Amino acid sequence: MDGEVDGMRFLPTDVEVIRFLQKRVEGSPLPPKLMHECDVYAQEPWNLPRDFMRGIGEEVYYFTPRHKASANGSGCRANRNAGQGFWHGNGRDQLIFDESLELIGHKTSLVFKFRDSKRKRLHHNWIMHEYLLHSPDGKI
Repeated sequence: MDGEVDGMRFLPTDVEVIRFLQKRVEGSPLPPKLMHECDVYAQEPWNLPRDFMRGIGEEVYYFTPRHKASANGSGCRANRNAGQGFWHGNGRDQLIFDESLELIGHKTSLVFKFRDSKRKRLHHNWIMHEYLLHSPDGKI
C-alpha cells in the first residue's frame, strides 16, 4: 500500500493550504502523494492526473502556474481557459487570515463551463478552489 493507511484523508484547512503554497513558492517540495504539480489550465478537469491521490479522498490538490489574461503580463486578471472550456468565478474572493488575523491569502471558487457544438454554455459539476498568496502591493 505504499505507506497509505485505511481511513486517512488529506483535508487541510485554508490556512494550511496557503502555508503549503508559501513553502512551495519559497522552493520547498510539495508533500508527496498529497499535492501534484500540474498546469490545470492546459486541459479539461476530467483529464487531469489523479493517480497520485490513490486512497487519499475525493479532493485533489494541484500546484499550478497562473496564466495572465493580458499578453504583456500586466494586471491581475487570470486567463482561466482550459481545453475546450474555461473556469468561471463563482462569487467573491474569500480572504484567508492566519491565527494573528494577518491577511495571508485569497480563495476563489470556480466552476468549469464548456461549450457544446451549438456554442451553448454548459455547466459541469467540476468545482475548483483557487488559492492565492496575499500580496501587499496588490500584484498577485
